[in-house]
Amino acid sequence: MIRVQNVTKVFETKDGPFTALKDVSFEVKKGEIYGVIGFSGAGKSTLVRCLNFLEKPSSGDIFIEGRSLKDQSAIDLRKERHRIGMIFQHFNLFQSRTVAGNIAYPLKLAKWPKEKINERVDELLAFVGLEDKAKHYPDELSGGQKQRVGIARALATSPSILLCDEATSALDPQTTESILNLLKRINAEYGITIVMITHEMQVIREICDKVAVMENGKIVEEGSVFDIFSNPQTSTTKNFVKSVMNDQLPASVLNKLNDSKEGRVCRLIFKGDSTGTPILSETAKKFNAHINVLFGQITELQGKPFGNLIVQIIGSKKETEEILDYWKNRLFVSEVEKRAS
Repeated sequence: MIRVQNVTKVFETKDGPFTALKDVSFEVKKGEIYGVIGFSGAGKSTLVRCLNFLEKPSSGDIFIEGRSLKDQSAIDLRKERHRIGMIFQHFNLFQSRTVAGNIAYPLKLAKWPKEKINERVDELLAFVGLEDKAKHYPDELSGGQKQRVGIARALATSPSILLCDEATSALDPQTTESILNLLKRINAEYGITIVMITHEMQVIREICDKVAVMENGKIVEEGSVFDIFSNPQTSTTKNFVKSVMNDQLPASVLNKLNDSKEGRVCRLIFKGDSTGTPILSETAKKFNAHINVLFGQITELQGKPFGNLIVQIIGSKKETEEILDYWKNRLFVSEVEKRAS
């Protein structure tokens, strides 16, 4: 559906060239919700503007259903953009137009007949739950309502792709949840491919199928949301996952572990059916060491159960190694550094 091929973007600044994107490549399949996450300055917003050629890459290319955007004429590129909707962090609504007028705007540009415009606007107002706000102006709406107008406007021309640039960053948690549910409904009912640009890992967890992690203009890690959460590889990804999982041991506990200088501290990851495995009771029966549970959590990622357990093994070195070997044949196991934060 979307193929980003070796995209680099260089901006000329007063201090010299600045490379915002560095040889970025990834693919988004039709019907996927694909997340791109990174801290401020990672290159996310530049990337999303390159996806519809609002920013032309310095090198590389974007392909939409096999068609190169680089090779499009100005007229054909405008037509291509009609198939790519976009919603923004700060809504970008026309303050002088009503809700209905904002939604109708792209249809007027596309020269739809007035009757068809009114019909489509009514349909979209009903879909986003704003039938009673048609004649209101943006400054009469809440943040969530403004974003619903932005979404309805982005859907007006029936795009096959929806680009969301920090679409929930200006919203409170409850409103964010309602907007994410709306986007999931759009994906499910219309089959629209969605690209989510965000710095919030909770958004990635709630809605995305796959995720790319950006840092300094590059993609440093990519994979399914389940794989990224269960086994993050880079320090940036690990920091994002920590922000959602809240599984860091308190400093007081870490200090006690340091003082005792006893045992090995490990993280056990349970996936799918393994979340129901009584691994600790089985270990206690089989081995002579003591297992001290420091943290435990079972959650759900992409409809699959995901367990995260931090334990301390207290026993001889030989016994500890045997336990680790036993666990590693059945689970993902990693060492936890014993250090106070």
